[in-house]
Amino acid sequence: YRPSILVGDSRTGQTQSFIGFYILLRSLELVALRARRTLERQPIHSDTEGVIVSGGQITVPLRVLGSESKTLNIIPVDYAIRAMRAIFQDLDSLGKTFHIVNPTPTTIGQLRDWMCTALGMRGVTLVNAAEFVHKPLNRWERLFAKSTEEYGAYLSGEEPAFKAENTLKVARREEIPQPCTDADFVRRLVGYCQASRWGKRRVKLPVSQPFSNPTR
Repeated sequence: YRPSILVGDSRTGQTQSFIGFYILLRSLELVALRARRTLERQPIHSDTEGVIVSGGQITVPLRVLGSESKTLNIIPVDYAIRAMRAIFQDLDSLGKTFHIVNPTPTTIGQLRDWMCTALGMRGVTLVNAAEFVHKPLNRWERLFAKSTEEYGAYLSGEEPAFKAENTLKVARREEIPQPCTDADFVRRLVGYCQASRWGKRRVKLPVSQPFSNPTR
């Protein structure tokens, strides 16, 4: 089995791990929280480096190294489990490699929009490296870059090539719905992270049928 980037449950957003993709998400939230606190503590006419709060949302001028059109292949953990179980039970799978991935991955531009909406945040733009040559990083960009330096390849590195034919064949036969990683799914991921305080607090979740999928 060769899964792509595993994230939380498709139904609840629940996860037991807050590394990888979640570092990017947590860093965006950290920037938004720090910017809000700075704005609250600063005198009205002081320099807050472009931070504005309006309509309950905060705008932070944050350039992030990355491409709008590049994709990030995330999949819900319950989809991966269901696919692995079906492959394990399939005698024809012996000796084959199974890439358990999203056949229609989301672009980084879309993920940026959905994460920021869920966090009540605006102002995040994806840029190339030349942008930072002409204009140095501001304080929010330095904070984000420091928090995500080990995971920058997620946004600006080369996209891996996947061959999902073997997995899709089994999924179709077993009627396993393809993963849905849309705005609502990202909202559930963010909601669980915040409700659990990033794993520091237990969250009571509704009882649901195992391996169900909201798109089916």
